[in-house]
Amino acid sequence: MSSFRAAIREAINCCFNYNVLSNFSYKGKTKNKFTDLKLFMVVYEALSGFRKTPFDEKQFHTVADNYTRHAPKTICIDKVDG
Repeated sequence: MSSFRAAIREAINCCFNYNVLSNFSYKGKTKNKFTDLKLFMVVYEALSGFRKTPFDEKQFHTVADNYTRHAPKTICIDKVDG
């Protein structure tokens, strides 16, 4: 496993609750667009030192897309005590 791939996943984990990611798709075709979030740009810029080649750039987008795609599909239900 590439340390770059692990860094991408860990950076996303630091900024997002994994369940929240289920509300987003990377390109926004089916859900809210993940890449429009300001925190996405923070992650993208934070890892800019790792992206040295076009392959690295493609790998960043592939890993981030895959990570958001496989976020759990959850339904939030408020529990009412009574």
